[in-house]
Amino acid sequence: MKVNAYCVYDIKVQIYQHLFYAPNHSVAIRSFHSVIRNTNTPLGEYPGDYNLVHIGEWNDETAVLTPLSGLYTVINGQEVLDRYAAMDNKE
Repeated sequence: MKVNAYCVYDIKVQIYQHLFYAPNHSVAIRSFHSVIRNTNTPLGEYPGDYNLVHIGEWNDETAVLTPLSGLYTVINGQEVLDRYAAMDNKE
């Protein structure tokens, strides 16, 4: 099965870290949100300093990680907090 590969880019330190897999951007954003909203972590303490980045595709049947031709920033940490806050306000 093929799934998307994502990581978190630290804007201040300029490194990519926390590689993880998700079937699509929506699930990846939800996972990113669960980490970003935890203020006991560096990501939650400074959400605007981190971007969720789609880096490629993982095939768990062949163990092949295929990179994208270019990195794609899905969303910034502060943006994801703002998006979920707006959704909560609509309810």
